[in-house]
Formats: sequence, structure tokens, C-alpha cells
Amino acid sequence: MAKPLSVFLFAIVSFLGFAQQETPDFFVDVEYESVIYSTALNWDLKEVNLYADLYLPERMSNDNRPLVIMVPDAYFTPGDSSADAWDEMARYIAACGFVVVNIEYRQGIDPDLSKPLSDEFVKAISRAIKDVYSAVAYFRDEAINGANIYNIDPERVLLLGYSTGAIAALHAAKYYADDRASTERLIRLINQVGGWKHNIKKEELRNSIRGAVSIAGGVLDLDMYTPQDRTPVLLFQAADDSIIPGLEGDMIISGLPLGMVYGSESIHRQMSAKQKRVERIVYEDVDHTFNDFETFQEMTPLIVEFLIESLNRLPSGKNYDRPQGGIITQESQLQRSVLKIHLPDDWGEPVGLKVINGSNELIFQQTEVFDNDIIAIADWLAGTYTFKFTYGGRLKVISYTINK
Repeated sequence: MAKPLSVFLFAIVSFLGFAQQETPDFFVDVEYESVIYSTALNWDLKEVNLYADLYLPERMSNDNRPLVIMVPDAYFTPGDSSADAWDEMARYIAACGFVVVNIEYRQGIDPDLSKPLSDEFVKAISRAIKDVYSAVAYFRDEAINGANIYNIDPERVLLLGYSTGAIAALHAAKYYADDRASTERLIRLINQVGGWKHNIKKEELRNSIRGAVSIAGGVLDLDMYTPQDRTPVLLFQAADDSIIPGLEGDMIISGLPLGMVYGSESIHRQMSAKQKRVERIVYEDVDHTFNDFETFQEMTPLIVEFLIESLNRLPSGKNYDRPQGGIITQESQLQRSVLKIHLPDDWGEPVGLKVINGSNELIFQQTEVFDNDIIAIADWLAGTYTFKFTYGGRLKVISYTINK
């Protein structure tokens, strides 16, 4: 059964106290308003207004705040219960100091039975991806060229999607190389709705996206991840998902196949093999419906933790920011099998450390480390590792690449 959301407030407050960034205010009122962020032609060539619902934390200072764009489901799980759960999650994340935007996007599929359903669904997803970019562009422009009435940091945008919204968010956050798609069919269908590459300022928009969370989502093509891309991803998967498979296969709705999709397990395998930042959490005995996720309240502290870690990365996503001089160094040529820890003087004791490899496995843990401690890495593979330091009620996350 679902636990009350208040049960998890202590957990998120405890975690956010660790985050080494502007400390958000807790237990604040969340304001709500709605705006039209774009106008676009739908599948039937009718012009539609696209609305964005804003959830704004109480403004305690003039500091700009990260923007979280939430992309809901459109096709698979309509209903008041899922909508209420989604709204509650939006308010919860906003109360932690984020500006949260829940967007509408173009929906609908051409009902012409002579057109393959799977083709129409790919085109629908393509329209949704363009609308995500439009939302990012709208709020970035208001922050950069307007009055920035919402106090948004335009370079710190995060995406959170569910189901079809997660498919759109995953594609918008990761750079999709149009000339490397696995099939000509995908290129043809994407181009029929304008093509992603023609989106105005796409690269600038994508570079402002610092991370993506997918709840029961997938991707149309695993070749979308270019080698240099390091945008972090958090994947939630229902073990018994009857619509989007964990590995790969057809999406199925009402017994009808909507075409090939690669689920969270496929994404995790591919990104892990390339040392990209990815986490995957599987819920047992859960199907696709959002408000049945063990419950969705349990995901919220994990999501906010991931969002804050993503913001600690540089805009390129390739590595985490760290103080000048570095906290971790690999020793001289004669000692390449060890790392030395250099703890800043202002860190309170005790300092704990966990190290995660590119496959999201915990490979080192110590409840207390000290300045100039040595860590043996002779058995570690070359690649990028995540170091999580806890100290004095704070968390510092560093990505460190080891080349052997």
C-alpha cells in the first residue's frame, strides 16, 4: 500500500542537506500557474496551444533555480489517479527548491487504418520530442532575454518523463545523430514531421539539459548515444511492464503492437558498456501504471537525489566539478596502482566514501577516510568512476577517470 508522502519528507530533507550547492528551502508553499509555451500543428494539421503548468517554490532569495520539465504519459495510462500522483510528485519536487514545469504536448495518431500504427506512433513521439525542445526554449528565452520572473537558471535544465513522456525525455536529453539511425524507416518517419535536426538551436538547448529521469520509458534506437555524450540518466522499470519491455521488443497497447522499443535494461547495458553515467531501479510485482509503482512516493527522494547529483556535473556532462587542485589524484608513474585522497581543510569529520563504477556497482566503501589516504586500484578497469564523499552533513560527488 502507498505510504503517505509525508513519510518521505524526512528522507529528502536529510539528503538535500548533503548537497553541496545552494541549499533549497524546505516545507515551503508551492505556487501554481499555467502558461502557453508553444503553438504547433497537430497530426490533423489543426493548430493547438500547448500549456505548461508551473509549480513554484516560495521565493526566499533572488538566486536562480534549476528547472525540472516533467513530461507526462499521453497514450497508455490515462486516468485521474495517475494524474493526481503526477501532480503530487511535481509539488513535492518544487517544494525542494526547483522550478517545476509539467507540459502538455501534441497527442493523437492518424486513425487511417491504411497507415501502419507503428509508423504513426513513431511520428507522434517525434512531435513530442520537438515539443520538449520547445518548452526548454521557451523557459530559457524567458530567463535569458525576458524578465526571468520565475528565477530560472537557463543552463540547469532537467527532464523527468513517464511512459511516452519518458520516451520523449530520453531522446531530447541524449544527442541523436540523424545519420546514424539504425534503419532508414526511422529517418523517414522523423523527417515527415519536420525532423529533429531542424529544431531551432537544438544543440544549444540539449547542452543545457543536465540529466534525465525515465519512469517506464525506452528509446526507439540505441544508436542515438554519440560517443562523447555523458548526459546522466536514471531509469525506473516495472518488472512486470506489459507495455514497454525491459530489454527490447514491441510496445503493446490493447493487444496492438506499436513497434520496436528498447527498454531500460537495453539502455543500461549500452550506456554502462561505454562508461556513461546511468542508474537503473527495478520494481517487482509492478505493471506500467504510474501510481502503482511501489509506490511513486518512494521514487521521489531518489529522483531528487539524482537531480542534484546531475547538477554537480559540468555542462558537458563529462565530469563533475571539483575544487582546484583536485580531491583525488593518481600517483606517479611508479605508483599507478593507487589513488591518493586530498581532503579539503573545511570538510567536517568523519568523511565517508563510496565508489561506483560505470556499471553502477559499488566497488569501494569506507565509513571513514582521512587526508592522504591511499586506495588500491590495481584490480580496477580503466574507465570513469563516481566517488561519493559524505562529510559534516553534506555530500560531494566527483567523477574521476582512470587511464591505465
